[in-house]
Amino acid sequence: MSDPQRRLRLVSVIIVLLLAWGTGGYMLLEGFALLDAMYMTMITLATVGYGEVRPLSDAGRVFTIFLILMGVGTLAYGATQLTELLLDGEVFKRKRREKKVARMKNHVIICGYGLIGRNLAERLGKSDVPFVIIESDPDTLSRLQREGIIFIEGDACEDAVLQRAAIREARAVVTTLSNDADNVYIILAVRAMNPSVYIVARAEQPESIPKLRQAGANRVISPVEIGSHYMANAVLHPSVVDFMDVVAETKLDKSSDLEIEEVHVATGCPLDGRMLKDTGIRTDRNIIVLAVKSGNGNLVYNPPEEYVIRANDTLICIGFLDQLTLLQKEAEH
Repeated sequence: MSDPQRRLRLVSVIIVLLLAWGTGGYMLLEGFALLDAMYMTMITLATVGYGEVRPLSDAGRVFTIFLILMGVGTLAYGATQLTELLLDGEVFKRKRREKKVARMKNHVIICGYGLIGRNLAERLGKSDVPFVIIESDPDTLSRLQREGIIFIEGDACEDAVLQRAAIREARAVVTTLSNDADNVYIILAVRAMNPSVYIVARAEQPESIPKLRQAGANRVISPVEIGSHYMANAVLHPSVVDFMDVVAETKLDKSSDLEIEEVHVATGCPLDGRMLKDTGIRTDRNIIVLAVKSGNGNLVYNPPEEYVIRANDTLICIGFLDQLTLLQKEAEH
């Protein structure tokens, strides 16, 4: 038990003793009945200003003065300890959250918990990807606390806040703020502290995209452009959009096994140096290789059967989860 808790318990005992002492004193000095004496003690300690049961004698008034002084002092001290206890509770919760974050590795840092940040956090949660939110708005922080989401309070542009979010252990940082200038500052701060972390930035204005990339973002997403492209495709190519929606939803639907995954090829694994047709990916595992991103960044769409897989290639595949898991394990060894 903390010191404020012990002191608050002591205050409670003192108040009970004052009630008993005050009740007994009025009964002895003024001859009040038990209920009247208890009533006088309560209104005196509470200083609510109600009238006396009947006029008091001089001894009764002196007794009341001492009772008021002792009661007000005790209640004020108790209020102080209660406030300290509440503050200690908030500090304890914050330290516990930050300890959890400090132990995180390979997590995603989301800067901002607006509409985009909330949807991103929901999708990461469904994919079992650890993440932490950096937010400064008091109302949003209260919401995060109610929802049980791990967060760091502060400005993501500040080095100390990024350190508390375990920036050096993060796999990615996503800036979702609606102000492009704020996103640029965050990217600069993040890149200075972790040059290798993958940064995804939101661009509110299309003309800000080059600036965000120049600041150090690996990928810049414009919700306006993506939304307009999606709407155009929904009109021009509805069947394609339906298929992509199904694939996107199945990644989040644990009841479905169909997924699109990236498979990274490690040096010396069984896939390294073999032609695609000899790996059995298509024939044995029923996996479709949609594209291959080579180690130098070139993207080969619908690679031919004679394509030779090399170390550091990334295979973009669609298939069933169990087979994709086996392929990933094969690519790692």
